[in-house]
Amino acid sequence: MRISTLLAVNAFVAMTFGIAFTFAPAETAAPYGVQLPLAGLLLARLFGASLIGFGIVSWLLRTADAGAQRAAAISIAVADAIGTTIHLIRRPVAARAS
Repeated sequence: MRISTLLAVNAFVAMTFGIAFTFAPAETAAPYGVQLPLAGLLLARLFGASLIGFGIVSWLLRTADAGAQRAAAISIAVADAIGTTIHLIRRPVAARAS
């Protein structure tokens, strides 16, 4: 897969979840077994706004030089690895039982 394709896919996913968390945070978090209190709704909306920003950056980097694309790909890979590790370690107990 070319890095520009990876950046385009990352932009699509980030923008999709960003819009969802910004405008419907409770509904977006519900499939993950999370009920958000008022403060959680605010944090989810801020998270969504950040995802929208990351999506825009990824989209714009598709046409950047190879060095910038490689740096973006490495940072995306590291962030995804950390997120996956956190998910596997800290997922809800009910999800582990099934």
